[in-house]
Amino acid sequence: MKFDKEIDLMLDKLYKLDTYLLQKNLNINERTLTHRMGIYLQELFPSLHVDCEYNRMGRKTSWGIEYTEGDYFAKTVCLSNGSVSEEDDNGSRVFPDIIIHNRDTADNYAIIEVKVQWKNGKAGQDHKKLDAYINDLGYHCGYYIELTEKRNDVIIKKYNCA
Repeated sequence: MKFDKEIDLMLDKLYKLDTYLLQKNLNINERTLTHRMGIYLQELFPSLHVDCEYNRMGRKTSWGIEYTEGDYFAKTVCLSNGSVSEEDDNGSRVFPDIIIHNRDTADNYAIIEVKVQWKNGKAGQDHKKLDAYINDLGYHCGYYIELTEKRNDVIIKKYNCA
């Protein structure tokens, strides 16, 4: 499942309506930008849920992810060789910047990690996160998006997008 067209439409809208936020000298927080991106993606996927920094899912079991009402844990992956408990919302567990999914189900469609070009020192960590989310939680597709001041300079890398 690909989301290339929708990612491009979302970026076009972001750069049309939120150019102010993309000025390097303002040094706007990444979460401000991912929130705006999430709004534009939700418009493109009205039947799905688009969430930023979402941190809930069912319990991981040996046969997959079990979803039971009221039994939700952090929708995270651990990048520290399992040294943080499943219930820990802090520590070395990581949360996705933006996800496209169906809440309360195991339907995980796309994960998006975002960096701004002038603050991309942890880009390598984002690539590890994308791999882990795809492999551990069954996301169909992952995107790494590096925002710049100009739309034409944006870097998009796809992971596992068939």
